[in-house]
Amino acid sequence: MWKVGNGERINIWRDACLPNRPPVHCNWRVVHDYGIQKVSHLISYLHGGWNRTLLDMIFPLLIVASILAILLATNRGEDVLFWPMAQDGFYTTKLGYRFVSKHQHVGVASSSSKVFYPPDFWSKIWGSNALPRCKEVVWRACLSVLPVRVLLRACGMEVSTECPFSADHEEFVAHVLLLCEAVRGCWFASNLGVCWDPSSSSFGDAMQALVSAMDAEDVGRVCAMIYALWEARNRVIFDGQPFDLGRVLQRAQGLLADEGAASVQLRRAPVMHSTWQRPSCCVYKVNFDAAMSQDGVAGFGMVVRDEEGAAFAAATASSFYALSEAVGEVMRLRWAMSLAVDLGFRSVCLETDCLQLFEVWKKGGVGRSYLATLVQEARSLSSFFDVVNLSFIRRTGNCVVDFF
Repeated sequence: MWKVGNGERINIWRDACLPNRPPVHCNWRVVHDYGIQKVSHLISYLHGGWNRTLLDMIFPLLIVASILAILLATNRGEDVLFWPMAQDGFYTTKLGYRFVSKHQHVGVASSSSKVFYPPDFWSKIWGSNALPRCKEVVWRACLSVLPVRVLLRACGMEVSTECPFSADHEEFVAHVLLLCEAVRGCWFASNLGVCWDPSSSSFGDAMQALVSAMDAEDVGRVCAMIYALWEARNRVIFDGQPFDLGRVLQRAQGLLADEGAASVQLRRAPVMHSTWQRPSCCVYKVNFDAAMSQDGVAGFGMVVRDEEGAAFAAATASSFYALSEAVGEVMRLRWAMSLAVDLGFRSVCLETDCLQLFEVWKKGGVGRSYLATLVQEARSLSSFFDVVNLSFIRRTGNCVVDFF
């Protein structure tokens, strides 16, 4: 999707620049008469914003509202492409997978897997106490996307299909992780004591039957075992090391020990205030909040107090168009900072209950998204203050400015 800068690169009728764009119906006579082709033709550089008169002449009210929700940057650079579902605007494979999963309502990510996995199966896998890398290997194995030799040959690679543990069989997912004679010995000798049926051919079916009767701790052991077996397979192929049953069992147990240590570290979390805290002497605390209607219209509220809690200023504003709630949060920050400058406050502590805004602010507004651009503009206002900082507070500590 395009992020509007100067509008010179974006064709209105061909390129995507509106989120959830409705069907375009317009007054084609006006478009022809004015030669409207680029987004730049809809911008009024005299007034520093959208040409509302021209928009009303061309588009219906719904599309006009969508266009007005795109807040134009003060310093307009070139138009750039960005991924609207990413906080920084950059596309990743993980975000693409989440988008496909959400909009196609699929239970798995890959069409290469012919086994149906119910939601509770994935809940047990991802909710187990195994390390993330162990769960990922299981996920890939269930979807038949682990690079075993049979699949590599099917993709055109000149490789042998022999199992690295047993040359009498081909290496496919179920065989190398469950059914090979050496591998079956590992499963039976482990704390799980699993004895696989050699006639099984589907890794996914076998895993579903096993996991369905297990708790989170045992599912974690299964994931750790599969990861240890996959590591052993790679050592045989790439390092030429022989398969060692004892080493596999020790590695699987070690992965669970690592997980226990990691979980202890993850329990520690930063302290976040849930009530209003006094600012330093001669520093004014600015609490601000926003509310947004279903049609994208946002309203803002702001309260300024000193170290004694005495209110020095309060303000509200409404009828602002916003692309999303996150963009609305940044718009309210910029509005609050501008108002604080106009009211003569030079040392301020800004508080927000929007964690996404706080994180982007800490990173300096780096990224391609509209959110990052607006944060950069808000940070540019810092030069008008002697002291300015932004802190995060829970919603319960920001109730004074709840705006409906």
